[in-house]
Amino acid sequence: MLRLALGAACLAGSACVIVYDADDLRKRDAAPADAVPIDALPIDANPGALAVTDVTPSTLLEGVGADGGRPAVLLVEGDSLVDGQLVVTAAFTDGAMEALPVEVSAASTDSTRAALALAIPVDPTLAAGASRTLRLTFRQPGAADVTHDLTVSGLDELTLTAGTVAVTSLAPRYARVTVEGDVHFTGATPAVVVATGGITLGARLDADAITTTPGPHGCAGGLANSAGACGVAPSNGGGMQGFDAAGLAIGTPGDGGGGGGFGENGTVGAGTMGGAPGVETGNDMLVPIVTPGANPGNRGNGGGGGGNPSALGGGAAGPGGAGGGVLVVAAGGVLTVADGALRAAGGAGGGVGGGGGGGSGGAILVRAFGGVVGAPGAWIAAPGGGGGNAANDGGNGGAGRIRIDAPGALDAPSVTPVAKRGPAWAIDTPLIVREPTPTLTLFGEPGKTHGVRVDGAAVTDVQIGFDGQREVEVSLAPGANTVCALWTVNATEIVAPDEARSCVDVVYLP
Repeated sequence: MLRLALGAACLAGSACVIVYDADDLRKRDAAPADAVPIDALPIDANPGALAVTDVTPSTLLEGVGADGGRPAVLLVEGDSLVDGQLVVTAAFTDGAMEALPVEVSAASTDSTRAALALAIPVDPTLAAGASRTLRLTFRQPGAADVTHDLTVSGLDELTLTAGTVAVTSLAPRYARVTVEGDVHFTGATPAVVVATGGITLGARLDADAITTTPGPHGCAGGLANSAGACGVAPSNGGGMQGFDAAGLAIGTPGDGGGGGGFGENGTVGAGTMGGAPGVETGNDMLVPIVTPGANPGNRGNGGGGGGNPSALGGGAAGPGGAGGGVLVVAAGGVLTVADGALRAAGGAGGGVGGGGGGGSGGAILVRAFGGVVGAPGAWIAAPGGGGGNAANDGGNGGAGRIRIDAPGALDAPSVTPVAKRGPAWAIDTPLIVREPTPTLTLFGEPGKTHGVRVDGAAVTDVQIGFDGQREVEVSLAPGANTVCALWTVNATEIVAPDEARSCVDVVYLP
């Protein structure tokens, strides 16, 4: 069990569960595939001639199927694989765990392919980087047992207690994550917490800016008479020095940084000029979640610095507040919000004479493919920071952006700003189908259009209905298929990172 606090590095024990990429996992209520009646089998099917030549994938990560996650789906190649008579069991060769339940299995009518789905509970004794051998045993009447070994790679479990945690100490993924105490992330890159199984929020995770210090991957506020960082010039937060009718410099407010929303103008006195308020940057689907260089994007922008009135004996100009950071929380299983919250707030501006503008709120991306449960009110927030309270008050920063990818209805989360729904396939999306054109259910933002692809080939563009879902018919090839919903329509699809798509693996057995 890993316990990480006050910036300590992530070193931990781990668990043991089969998994694909954590971005593509979801919980499901596994329903058995339709069995082919024995009298419908080919007359040359011979259960006693059972043969297994390959099972894919051959290497799996710990975590899939745990905590309500979608089980791993395995494709079996061979001969004389007889539906209704083939029995598959799974167990680790070291005998340290009981046999694993095979949730569903089926064979093709030509007896050359089979598919099965299984999950493995988390095992804290399996460390990250270590592996165990999982042995599948295939049995049919009249045949000798056939075995096939797979490799299961371990992952750490992560328990966050309290304090400040550097994002560089986080592993790319964990088997399970538990948050027991309030944690503040720091660093130049996004704070990314990924589990192949479930995540439990029992306390707060934040990527907040603290006054002039940006949150992880957020942007700095402007100094006196300077615009905030990462905005769209010249409208990225004011800080422009004002002049009175005699041409003398006077104190002016900096304006709020823009992010998911526009920043606000500072409160200006007679004869003063503030800078232009920050404008919206990024997009509602938060793609890409990492912004290169100092460019504007899906993160918090800095507020403008206030004008300097020192020539008139006024108070000091205030710096602009920094932008909120970027926080990604992704669970292959269920995200349980027990008593926790996620935040990426912008920092407050400062100053006495010309107040600095507040930084904009950051970006929060939540992916919970087993669903979100137990969410209390106001559990996600990315507000802008307040403008500096001065003789001329700085403008407030704009709100950030929030996206939630989860199947089914959310428990009416109260968020600031209101979250957008990203694409997520239904929990009961089948693992194995017997027809080539199944109908799958996609959840998302009402009115949002997504491209749907199968194994990279465009199928159709679908618009999410007013009820937040849409039925999608897809055409599958025999064997394993990866069905993805894109953040854009097919015509504008580009090579994009994981957060740009939501995928599910389905095996079609004719």
